[in-house]
Amino acid sequence: MKDNFIIKNIMFKFLLEILRIIIPIISVPYIYRIFKPEIMGQVEFSQSIVGYFFIFAGFGVYTYGLREISRVRNNKEQRDKLFTDLFIISTVSSIVVTLIYFGYVYFKFNSDLILKNMLLINSMNLISYIFYIEWINEAFENYKFISQKTMIIKIINLVCIFLFIKVSEDFYKYLFLINIFIFFNNFASFIYIRRYISLSFKNIEIKKYLFPLFLMILISNLNVLYTQLDRITLGFYGENIEEVAYYGVAQKVMSIMMVIIMSIVRVMMPRLSFYLGEGNKLEYENLLNKTFPYIYLLVFPISVGIGILSKEIALFFGGIEYIVAQGVIIIFGIRLIITTIETILINQVIFLNQRERAIIFIYIIGGAINFILKVILIKLHILVGTMAIFTTMVSEIALIGIEYYYIKKYLDIKLEIFKLNNLKYLIFSLLFIPIKYLLRNLNYSVMLNSMIVFIACSSIYFIFLFMTKDKCLVEIMSKVDIKKYISRRK
Repeated sequence: MKDNFIIKNIMFKFLLEILRIIIPIISVPYIYRIFKPEIMGQVEFSQSIVGYFFIFAGFGVYTYGLREISRVRNNKEQRDKLFTDLFIISTVSSIVVTLIYFGYVYFKFNSDLILKNMLLINSMNLISYIFYIEWINEAFENYKFISQKTMIIKIINLVCIFLFIKVSEDFYKYLFLINIFIFFNNFASFIYIRRYISLSFKNIEIKKYLFPLFLMILISNLNVLYTQLDRITLGFYGENIEEVAYYGVAQKVMSIMMVIIMSIVRVMMPRLSFYLGEGNKLEYENLLNKTFPYIYLLVFPISVGIGILSKEIALFFGGIEYIVAQGVIIIFGIRLIITTIETILINQVIFLNQRERAIIFIYIIGGAINFILKVILIKLHILVGTMAIFTTMVSEIALIGIEYYYIKKYLDIKLEIFKLNNLKYLIFSLLFIPIKYLLRNLNYSVMLNSMIVFIACSSIYFIFLFMTKDKCLVEIMSKVDIKKYISRRK
């Protein structure tokens, strides 16, 4: 019974992630073709600014609340009290941050009416954070409700975008639709949780949560020192505002691909955590090292594929005006490899071994490196999208070095993350480059050309895996009982 419940949750989560991939593929090309790069740059810039304030609005309650409520969810008195304390903290921080945001927008952007109005519309996101209590539903494993609710709201939002966004002057409508549906999503969850959570104002405790919540803020939001910093610096100091739009379309492609890669990382984490909790370090190391080949099996061909199809990706998502984003997309494709390795080291190793303070220290060092590199770019007047993400990638490479050193010295875990045998996936993937060159003169549509290249590259890749009797491929095929499937079809 319990296994069936877990399987259902996995299915609902999977369907939601698929929808999160499909919707941007449908909506992003439509939006980027309607809005010119300078307008889309302002939209992305305004969302980056509110993103900084959003960090502090929730005060780290989401991550902390999820963990703590999960521990006491069967004790109604404790969970009601804990929820009330955290809800009060989140509400107060949201209101205070929203007021500060309004003041910042009024004094900083009073001379730029369009950007000011965009920022005011985005304030709905901050206000709606008061009702952002999805961590309660996750703690109670209500993934069916989360998935169904989010799917319905996202589909309605998508339909409204196609109905109401028609011309380049509709950018205010576009921002309003994004923010109003975020509010609907949050408020629907807030109403739903009332069936098993009640507010309890007896013996309210606030002070004892402040320090652990502060640590959660730092751990959860130190990404502002990386890609978020890129968008902010491009908006304030870039050669032109269009660079934010070019950066934004490349980042959206990266986000779609990361959903596929990170699904393996997330699936492995509970089992890895279980082995650590049981004190079974050997099994932990075996499973951890077994993960790496499967990750590389996917990440190398995806990374190289993004690079060779960067022009087609830019045309598909943004149209001819976004062809300049090709260079940014290529570097984001390379960065996909770096980000994947760094995520494994920080999440599956350092975080699962309960070294939160080390994570904060490491991320601050990497963020400082990135910040210094951005200052250099500004001083040299070469701050463009490609250079912004390149310097971020350099800082993330430094992160990998620091994390690997820390793991080896202080955790004494045997990692096979840089095993030479895994490089074969990169070598096979590099064959995509000559294949793309040979197919360079195809005269079909952008979509059809891309599909032909994709099919050709994928076929060659799997042929080489099959010829070399790759262990990962053999194991995957052994899990798929084709004969059994065919007999059922009969």
